[in-house]
Parts: sequence; C-alpha cells; structure tokens
Amino acid sequence: QPQLLRLLPSGSDASSVAKLLSTFAKSPLLRPESKKAATAGTCRFVVVHYAGAVVYDAEGFIAKNKDAVSA
Repeated sequence: QPQLLRLLPSGSDASSVAKLLSTFAKSPLLRPESKKAATAGTCRFVVVHYAGAVVYDAEGFIAKNKDAVSA
C-alpha cells in the first residue's frame, strides 16, 4: 500500500487529485466524480464511506495548506 506522505500535494490541486486517483485506481472506495471528470482534470472525487458515497472538492487545497517556514 502506498504511504500517505508520498501523496501529499505538490503542483496543482487537479494534479494532486489525479495522482490520488491513479494511486488508488483499483480501490472501489475512491473514484472520480464521473467518467467525464476523470479526463477533465477536475478537483472533485468520490470517497465511498460506510454510509454512502461522498463527493469531495480539492479546489484550493494546496493554497490553504501551504505552511510558511519561519527562520
């Protein structure tokens, strides 16, 4: 199984989602929002939880989670 730290974002939100989806391509618990979204470079994806499928949107995720390193 891939380590989560290797999946931390670098680049754009869409490329991070694409990396996440390609890493877990065989998992039935993670998928693109739609077949069209899979090729459109979208930031939305679906996680299948015990209670059902939930759509997540990673738009702005990288910008919100950039930590400045103080000297």
